[in-house]
Amino acid sequence: MPSVRLSSLSWKNPVYLEEVLAEGSLSDWRQLYQQIVNYPFGEVAEALERVVNSVTIYGATRLWKGLLACLQGAAPGA
Repeated sequence: MPSVRLSSLSWKNPVYLEEVLAEGSLSDWRQLYQQIVNYPFGEVAEALERVVNSVTIYGATRLWKGLLACLQGAAPGA
């Protein structure tokens, strides 16, 4: 997904992740999901955690918080 605010795209960049959650396609979300599945405590997961804890994106924030918690082994809502 091209970025509106960034010239260099990186899954590790919270600004890019916010754009993906707000404006990304299902394909973008699949790529992000695969990044988190592969490394649930990696840099991308940390950046995603920062995003979902600091912004509210209707329909995305709650979903990704739950996915991240499950992939990291926590009970949803914990």
